[in-house]
Amino acid sequence: MAQHQFLFTEGNWLGQGELQLAGSKETLPVFIRWEIEPIRENAVLCKQTVEVPSAQHKGVNYYTLTLQTTSTFEISLKNEFISTKGHGLIKENSITWNFQDEGTLEGEEVFTLQNNGEYHFNAEFFSAVQQETRISGRIWKTSNV
Repeated sequence: MAQHQFLFTEGNWLGQGELQLAGSKETLPVFIRWEIEPIRENAVLCKQTVEVPSAQHKGVNYYTLTLQTTSTFEISLKNEFISTKGHGLIKENSITWNFQDEGTLEGEEVFTLQNNGEYHFNAEFFSAVQQETRISGRIWKTSNV
């Protein structure tokens, strides 16, 4: 875990990528901002803002990661549509979590550490609200402004 700055060190991360909705071949640009608070009592609180400019959409997700061991964690996700829980795994070069809440949200996110300290991410979700959604891109640490 000490190798991973993302999620386990206070700070801000920015990202960009592409979003694809089920049934569409079109991809939309997406911009992401993570605001990560310091670890307190084995828990990490994060705010994720996702913006899709072409769809004039901005969503906010609130995550809580509760560390179970040095390589596992429980995760909760809340936003205006859902509240769900899942499980996560910390490996040497990746952080992964999944949600298996049938009828609410099912899916997985994988963040893979790159040599330059950035992360490439891939996420695939199925929800009753938005159907299937795929997002991929990269994130990088910024100054804390």
